[in-house]
Amino acid sequence: MKTILKKYIQENINKREKALNSVWMNVLGVISALELTDEFVLEFITDAKEDKIFKSLNFLNGGNWVDEIKNSKYKTFLQTLFETCPKGIGTPNATCGEGELMLILSSPKIKRPTKNDIQIENGVSFNLKNDTPRVFAEIEGKKLNKAMMEEIKKIGLNPVEKNGKKSVQLVNSNAVINHWNTQFLNLKKEQVSNLLFTFLINLFPNQKINESEINNIVFNCLDGTQLVWEKWMEELIMFIFKYGNDKSENLISMKVNGDVKVIPPNSEDFNKMIRNKVIKFDSGYFRMFQATKVGIYIKFN
Repeated sequence: MKTILKKYIQENINKREKALNSVWMNVLGVISALELTDEFVLEFITDAKEDKIFKSLNFLNGGNWVDEIKNSKYKTFLQTLFETCPKGIGTPNATCGEGELMLILSSPKIKRPTKNDIQIENGVSFNLKNDTPRVFAEIEGKKLNKAMMEEIKKIGLNPVEKNGKKSVQLVNSNAVINHWNTQFLNLKKEQVSNLLFTFLINLFPNQKINESEINNIVFNCLDGTQLVWEKWMEELIMFIFKYGNDKSENLISMKVNGDVKVIPPNSEDFNKMIRNKVIKFDSGYFRMFQATKVGIYIKFN
C-alpha cells in the first residue's frame, strides 16, 4: 500500500524526492492517526483516479465541499487531509495552505499550477484562503511610515508611540478613535483631508490614480474632522482591492466544515459584498516598521 500511495502522491504533486517524502509522511501520519486499513487507502486512490470522490467540483464556485463527497466513508479522511499542510507542495520550505493537499489528491481534474494554489482542467486557477484572506497594497510599511511621519510633522500632530517606536498607524481602531480623532479636533477639515489623501496615494506610489477618486473616499469617511472608523475600513478595503489585487486569480475561502465562499475578482461585485456587510474588516497588516507590503485581513460575515 505504501509504495502505491507514494507513487500516487508523486504523480499528483510532481516534486523532488525531499518534497515528496514530506508530503508522503504527512499522509501516512493521517492514515495512522485514523487507523485506516490498506484496503481503505487503495479504494480511495482508485476512486480518486476515476474521479469518484466528489459528485462535482461546482463547490469551487461557492457552496459546501463536504456535501459534494460521494461516499460518506471518506468524509473524516478528507477533512483531516484538509487540515494537513506539509512542506513541499508550493514553496520548498513553506507549508501549503489548508485544503490544497486534500483537493490535489482527490480529483484528477485538480492540479498544482506554477502560480496560485490549484488549477482545474479547464485552466481556471484558484488561490485558496482560510477564513481571513488578505489584500495587499504596493508600499512597504517602513516606507509608508517615513512618508507619513513627515506629513504629521508639518501640521503638528503627535505619532502613535509604542515600545519606543513612533508611527502613523491609521489601520487600528484604538489608534484612530483615541489618538488621531482627539488630535483632529484641533485641525481644520482640509488639513485632515490632506493627511488622509497623502496616506491613500502613498499606498500605490507607482500607479496614476485619479485625485478625485481619492478625494471622494476621504469625503465619505469624515464627519467634520473626525474619521469614521467603520466607513474608513470599508473604503480602504475597496481601494486596496481595486488597485492591489491580481484580478486574474480567483480567491476562495474554504473551511474544514465544508463552507466555500468566493471572493469575486472584479471590484464591482467585491464592493457590493463590502457594502452589504458580507465581507468585512478583520485586522490590519500595516507593519509600519517592517520592509513588507502593507495589507488588510478580511473575513466573511
